Amino acid sequence: MSLTLLTILFFCFVIFGNEDPAARVAIFGDALPETTWHAKAIYKALYDIGMGGLVSVLFYLLLVRVPENAKRRRVRRSLERQFKRFKKDCLYVMLGVVNGMIDPELADELLDQKSFRSYFKGRPLPTQDRWDMFLNGLDETGLNDILRAVEILREEVNFALGATDIPADEAFEFLKRLSWAIHSVQRTELGYDEIKPLSGFLWELFSGFNFITGYQKEDVFAKMIRSI
Repeated sequence: MSLTLLTILFFCFVIFGNEDPAARVAIFGDALPETTWHAKAIYKALYDIGMGGLVSVLFYLLLVRVPENAKRRRVRRSLERQFKRFKKDCLYVMLGVVNGMIDPELADELLDQKSFRSYFKGRPLPTQDRWDMFLNGLDETGLNDILRAVEILREEVNFALGATDIPADEAFEFLKRLSWAIHSVQRTELGYDEIKPLSGFLWELFSGFNFITGYQKEDVFAKMIRSI
């Protein structure tokens, strides 16, 4: 039974068992006439149960629910900030490889999945789009910078999983899969075949691509964070 239903039930007990019969009669009618055997004792028992229950609900809200919700909001804000920081760190590397320079304003624009897809699927060269240019031009330093950003993101995801009770099963399972996916690409090395898993991982996060449903209309990661 949900907390709301319990609160309503306890409140009904208080009204039904109150010494003043006006509210009881107005709401419930003469369900238990006072002439009934042990009626007063029943009223008092229901009133005491109702008041005790309402006090318990109040203490639960003040001592458990409110602090937990505040903690969940802090975790959600922290995860949102870290995800944005992760995307920017990676975008700086990508733009540095593709353009030879970092444009912070362009990086901010490419935080949007649709803009990211449009930009990196563009073809400055007839034989390569910008994503191919990034993968082919990535060096050891750039790879290490991306893997460092990936590791920091995983630490934040794991902290969120351990620090709070995530109410949505879908969000919980998504973050677990994301943590596993990050772990699987952490030892990536340079090389055509070696970098493919990292390429797929980054493209999915930044462009919203999913092998089952294709490109998503909404940033799934941002959606899951909001449901924490």
